[in-house]
Amino acid sequence: MKKWLLFLLIFFAAERFCYWQTKGFRDHRIASELESRPEWEFPITPEQLRKVAPLLFQDYFFLGHGAQCYAFLSADKSTVLKVFKYPRFRPLLNAIGMPDLIPKQGLERMVSLFESLKIAYEELRIETGLIYLHLNQTDVFHQKVRVWDRIGVAHTLDLDTTQFLLQHKAQLAPEKFLQLRRAGNLDEAKHCVDALLSHHKLCCTKGIVDRDPVLERNFGFVGDKAIEVDLGSYVKDPFTTTAAGMKKQLFFATLDFKQWMEKNYPELKDYLEEKISAILAE
Repeated sequence: MKKWLLFLLIFFAAERFCYWQTKGFRDHRIASELESRPEWEFPITPEQLRKVAPLLFQDYFFLGHGAQCYAFLSADKSTVLKVFKYPRFRPLLNAIGMPDLIPKQGLERMVSLFESLKIAYEELRIETGLIYLHLNQTDVFHQKVRVWDRIGVAHTLDLDTTQFLLQHKAQLAPEKFLQLRRAGNLDEAKHCVDALLSHHKLCCTKGIVDRDPVLERNFGFVGDKAIEVDLGSYVKDPFTTTAAGMKKQLFFATLDFKQWMEKNYPELKDYLEEKISAILAE
């Protein structure tokens, strides 16, 4: 009995160590459990395929992960490939005959995520740097892509059966602002403020609410173009198209922005406040 207990403890410790080292990335965690849906169908034109396919003829390397996705950076460092996390512990639950004990709620979250991605792809493609979104199984790529996990193990993903998105690689907003501050480039920093506020304003005018507008992790720049890199928190709300709705949404959308700026780039604090006031006065 003691030997079995020791074996289980060692097995569990080894499994947890591997999980930590890879940040939980496993092939089974990105395998789809959702049926294809017509609303998630985004036909790829021959022109789009000619643009997308070459981006996938290169290896991708582990970049990071969040609550919803694993992100991999292309070898040429221009493109991010994101694959989606499905509910964890699935193999164990399947093994003991209770596959639906935890995944049901998790799958509902996946549906919510895909609805947000649909909004981003159809209405904010430029503002999110989205190149392509693949949620349903297809029969157009006929190719595979190799991704490398955090510990240097290669995994091969079938592009027709894997759910993924491609996005332009962005420099995170805090890094961009701090870089400009060190260089003393206040004018360009003001331009970046304008670009971020234009993004929030556009969302409002389209009746789109961003429920997670955190500057530190969710916004970045491709050159001088502001984009939102985290796409999992969009919902539609026509109220934001009204003056009262825009005022409310801009207050919440820029709250974290103002707090970060006050702490890290105080020279821009007054400019940011003035620009927000000017938008609300339009």
